[in-house]
Amino acid sequence: MIKNLLSSLSPFLMLIILFLPVILIDILIIKLVGGYYSGLLSLLFFLLVFYICSLLISIVVDSLMKIINEFYKVKITDELSAIVDFLFSVAVILLLDSLFESINLPNTVKILIILVHSIMLYAINKLTAKSNSDRDSTAHDETIDPSIEQEIRLTLQSENVADCIGIINDRHPDIPKVKIIQAVRRIKNE
Repeated sequence: MIKNLLSSLSPFLMLIILFLPVILIDILIIKLVGGYYSGLLSLLFFLLVFYICSLLISIVVDSLMKIINEFYKVKITDELSAIVDFLFSVAVILLLDSLFESINLPNTVKILIILVHSIMLYAINKLTAKSNSDRDSTAHDETIDPSIEQEIRLTLQSENVADCIGIINDRHPDIPKVKIIQAVRRIKNE
């Protein structure tokens, strides 16, 4: 009986440990600014559900933004991504606040929690993007001929990324497709 109880609680405990630093910051904000909650466990559960829901929505939204960035001629900055994440976090915390009747948080507490969450995700996105660009720049020493790079630039003016890769690959079958993809992405992000 106890083993079954512990095995069912272990994923919940792992999530609490994963989100513990930000949950502690949020609890400190709630204590300092004020807010009503019936018990510490209900508050922990509320914050954990908020972070899990917000994280899942953030993953979906970031993926959609990357798709839009890759296939359409729209440059989506990290700042725009942070603003969209902030707006979805507002929606999530308002929904959870209406569902959890045992927790009543003032608007200032909600905004501070969302700001902490959004700043944390923005910093993670910036660090991830920086490490990805460093890895891409050091991993590929071979460059494409400057005339082909110019051809890619001209093609990107009238075509999306996927079509550009296909066109350049058809024109230059001797160049590996991976190298073409890397060059097109690098030139698009310049």
